Amino acid sequence: MELESVMNAGNLELGLKSRIGSLVAEVLASRSFTELVERFSKILSEHFKCDEFYLCKIITKGGLTRIVSSRKLGHITTIGSDLCRELEKTLAVLDDSQESGQKGLINSIQFVDGNYNFIELGEHESARMVGVWKQSEFLTSTEFAILLSLFNRECFWYAKLEDTQTRLFQDELTELYNYRYLGSKLDAEIKRAERFHETFSLIFIDLDDFKKINDVYGHLSGNSILKQVGGLLTQLLREVDGIFRYGGDEFIILLLGADANAAQQVGERIRAALAMHSFKIDKCMPINLTVSVGIACYPMHGRQKEELIRAADKSMYSSKMKGKNKVILAQREDAAPFNSNIEISY
Repeated sequence: MELESVMNAGNLELGLKSRIGSLVAEVLASRSFTELVERFSKILSEHFKCDEFYLCKIITKGGLTRIVSSRKLGHITTIGSDLCRELEKTLAVLDDSQESGQKGLINSIQFVDGNYNFIELGEHESARMVGVWKQSEFLTSTEFAILLSLFNRECFWYAKLEDTQTRLFQDELTELYNYRYLGSKLDAEIKRAERFHETFSLIFIDLDDFKKINDVYGHLSGNSILKQVGGLLTQLLREVDGIFRYGGDEFIILLLGADANAAQQVGERIRAALAMHSFKIDKCMPINLTVSVGIACYPMHGRQKEELIRAADKSMYSSKMKGKNKVILAQREDAAPFNSNIEISY
């Protein structure tokens, strides 16, 4: 359904056109892909009484279609495993019949707890993006059809824009995100966490005695180790988590939905994995290294990105001062009591 043709239709009731116009203005006010998704999520919840719309990231490799990540709009919740498998099978069938990938094409899945619809939203970060939602009486209206068409179109545009931005925000050596992208990502995550009363954590990692490695083996070998560290961190973390090379031998990890206890568990797992790993250096025996890890949590240790980075950095230096190869949680005397009931699965 083309947005302009529907909006200009003569038989569209004036009040309906006015309501749609205000919703369209809300969506078009978005300044990034992340903000677009959040605004669309708000409209779905408040206007269409729908809080079950998932954004899925899909990769097809070697003839196998797989959902590598999914996120319920406005939440950390992922799509159920059974529905995930059913969607993967349906997409594979559509791929074989060459019907998948058409912009604006809505398809259906019959599932045990009801019928679901899905629509392809273009590519983002070298993966296909698919929106999935449960059918309901609120989602059969002209308003929803128009908003979905607009969301679909804007997703295509922003996906292309952010792919370009990603290349600008990518560290050339490790191919992780760089410190520039960390700032904008934290701004968006703080807004989302404030709105939905959620938490997230920063893990600050510094390689211990890395200067000695550069001095003994040379900077090319040091660069090789940094790339290997980046690859190992990618394997250890979830698709939804952000990994950034902050500078030199420093890395920052953004853990979505993780409170202090969950972040400490992840930090310890990272510390242990890096300490046990044998890093390969050309024509040399593999070497081992350790890391010092600091952790800060939102809102426990700050509500501004500068406060959070500073707190994580300070706790990392505390690890250095206490003998290195440790995980230290930031301290804040005036922080409110924080009880953990969150488990993060990897």
